[in-house]
Amino acid sequence: MTARIVGLAALLCVSLGCDGSPSPAGETDTDSAEDSSGGTSDSSATPSTSGVATTSEPSTTSAVTTQTDPGDADSSSGGVGETDSTTGEGPLIDPRVEGEHEVEVIEVSIETEAGTTIPLTMHVPTSEGPHPVVVMLSGFLLGPSDYTSYGEHLGSWGYVVIMPELPGGTQAADRDAVVGLLDWLEGPGTIEGAVLGGRADAESLMLGGHSRGGKISFLTATADARPDALFGIDPVDSAGGPGAQPGPDNPSVAPELMPLVLAPMTIVGETTNAGGSFMSCAPQDENFQQYFAAATAPAAAIEFLTANHMSFLDDPNCGFTCSACPAGTDDPSVTRRMTQGYMVAFAEWQLRGRGGYREYLAGDFTQPDVDSGLVTIDTINGY
Repeated sequence: MTARIVGLAALLCVSLGCDGSPSPAGETDTDSAEDSSGGTSDSSATPSTSGVATTSEPSTTSAVTTQTDPGDADSSSGGVGETDSTTGEGPLIDPRVEGEHEVEVIEVSIETEAGTTIPLTMHVPTSEGPHPVVVMLSGFLLGPSDYTSYGEHLGSWGYVVIMPELPGGTQAADRDAVVGLLDWLEGPGTIEGAVLGGRADAESLMLGGHSRGGKISFLTATADARPDALFGIDPVDSAGGPGAQPGPDNPSVAPELMPLVLAPMTIVGETTNAGGSFMSCAPQDENFQQYFAAATAPAAAIEFLTANHMSFLDDPNCGFTCSACPAGTDDPSVTRRMTQGYMVAFAEWQLRGRGGYREYLAGDFTQPDVDSGLVTIDTINGY
């Protein structure tokens, strides 16, 4: 991620929702993924023109379909092996367990029709496609390498996961860059012979992101109806730095623009960082709850009761960027695994029409998560 002026970074990070905190002293996130794919585009590649991507050599990871009970780590609910009665397809598999697809990592650099260059890190199933697509946007001062495990996990379930490095200027500019990315995905990126030709189904799309990336996901959906589903990970509706006010370049989404968001949504978040003596990382009046309260489309809010804003990262102890927020009392590896399971369940339901996976979001299979005190779950608007 492009460096910011260090003297201001901590202050801006807090107000823009990128904030994070280390795990409590002495604790180690044993499930953190290594940055094997990187979050940076191939430095030897030159930006493409007219949506033609330049690529680096892909790497391949094998998906090991373990049957270890995820409940050992994250109080995973049951239901493994049950048939999806809504589609006749089965069996339902716990979405926190790794899928059966092998995944390769491809880095490309594209140029949108508006002339914006966007480096992409893509986790692509090696199996025959086309596969549904998940576009995941990073938080402020963060990048694709901070969410590698998300790409690996969703990829193992047969999803093409695209993680862009957005320009990082105004929020409106990042929204426009995402729209340009979706245009590329519909055209140059998936035509025969292209990097995702025959591998990605651009008409089956979930858009999501963490922190600032979560806000940009919702902001994009106010202007573009192509996403079939939205997944927010502790989105923060901050306008900008200290004293910044909402405006055309950094518009507030919740509540003002939420009626324009038509796609079903699942929003996970926390309130550990909702307040503070100076500035909070995910302020109460701008946090995930505000998106949920203002939603007019089907929506679920899943609150992690002991997590903090950076618990969702592969490495919650990521250094300077992850030093601003008070730590939660959760095990971040559990929070992350549960979040990835919720993402898979929502994608299976919304993109593949497997309604039985709703039970892993707001049904019987999620009740153990609630009973164990890990999360609370609320739904509205016919979710």
